[in-house]
Amino acid sequence: AEAGPWLPFPLPLAGEATGALHLGGSLDELTGDLRGSVSPVTVAGLDFDRLETSLDWDADRLRLRQLRLSAPAVLLAGSGELLFAGERLDFELTGERIDLAALPLAGLAETRLRGHAALVARLSGTVAEPRLAADAEFGDLELPGPGLAGSIGTPAAAAAGETSQRFAGTLHAELADRRLAVALDL
Repeated sequence: AEAGPWLPFPLPLAGEATGALHLGGSLDELTGDLRGSVSPVTVAGLDFDRLETSLDWDADRLRLRQLRLSAPAVLLAGSGELLFAGERLDFELTGERIDLAALPLAGLAETRLRGHAALVARLSGTVAEPRLAADAEFGDLELPGPGLAGSIGTPAAAAAGETSQRFAGTLHAELADRRLAVALDL
């Protein structure tokens, strides 16, 4: 999907798009309103079932009123805006009861991770110097693997060395100035 001349960067989307676009104003001060969906959709290389969005813009800003990104075990919702003067970013993305075993991300980790997570991510700063902060809460996490102290599982699995670790925790990550800081508490 291409956002044309209205955005100072390409969008990492691929898929069949449908929707309604309304344009107004002059060529010097174009306004618009877009309601649309892409289904199925690939976002930054990850496959999802559907992306739905509602946004509007004028000469000063692009406002994302609503974004919904769904897959069988996840629903992400977002909103925010891009102020064209200074290319300032202010976006938020949230998700609850994300099933980690069924996520499009599960194959990336090459693990059999199970459990659920809740996510709140905020994108701020500018297009040239973005800042991403994300907070996640994990519950009922289970990471199958070799037996470790405190692991749980069936006696047969333990005898075969196939026990699992089950835990909960939180994660805070920030990406800014090309530096990543991560704090994980399990």
